[in-house]
Amino acid sequence: MKQSKSTWQRHERHVAAAVGGARTGNTGTVGADVVTDSYSIECKSWRRLPVKVVAALQQAERTATGGRVAVAVLHEVGRRHDDDLVVLRWRDFADLLIGDHEDDRDTARRVGAALEDATVDELAILTPDLLADGTDEQEALHAHIVGLWGE
Repeated sequence: MKQSKSTWQRHERHVAAAVGGARTGNTGTVGADVVTDSYSIECKSWRRLPVKVVAALQQAERTATGGRVAVAVLHEVGRRHDDDLVVLRWRDFADLLIGDHEDDRDTARRVGAALEDATVDELAILTPDLLADGTDEQEALHAHIVGLWGE
């Protein structure tokens, strides 16, 4: 049975929102489903995941103790290890990529509070490559950083 179009579109929207990226939509050309400044993401939504892939991750999960993240590294015999695939749960990926830990949110709140009264020059110390002296962009960036970190 064919999957509903809204199912994979919803999946792409979820991923785009979670990683702060943009969903490119179906343009009829080859391209990523979601893009960020750093990532080109292909989203797949299947009725069933490949059994061997799921089994490998489940084996990793059984042995992941002490707060370790379960990861399965899949290697095709005869191929370079640089081409291996890394599989982990979305929640673990999100924690690693997005910083979804409560400690991270608490740190962000504290940093945001400390930066509320920071001057543009003080912010330039933190992000010298992003700020150009004497431009209006400094004020905009200052407001943006305080807004992001203050959430």
